[in-house]
Amino acid sequence: MECDHLATQGIHLLTRIGNGAAMLVWKLLPIGGVDENPVGEVELDNSEMEKMLMFNMKSGVSVNQDGGDSEELIMMHLFPHQVKFNKLTRH
Repeated sequence: MECDHLATQGIHLLTRIGNGAAMLVWKLLPIGGVDENPVGEVELDNSEMEKMLMFNMKSGVSVNQDGGDSEELIMMHLFPHQVKFNKLTRH
């Protein structure tokens, strides 16, 4: 896979693909490398990307009703007059 931008955030690797058309989130493995499948994908609008002032991502673990853990990623896109959030959850 080819990408035009790489960044790390904690235990995650972000790759921007398709000239900014989408962003894939990968989980970094403790032994090195990345998990075989991405945690999630966020489609991006190029016109919005030009206006974006800041991007931030935070992750954490929550407990489901059935007692299982799920990993949640919150992505925040700051624009001049609004804030957009994307939530990715992995069980």
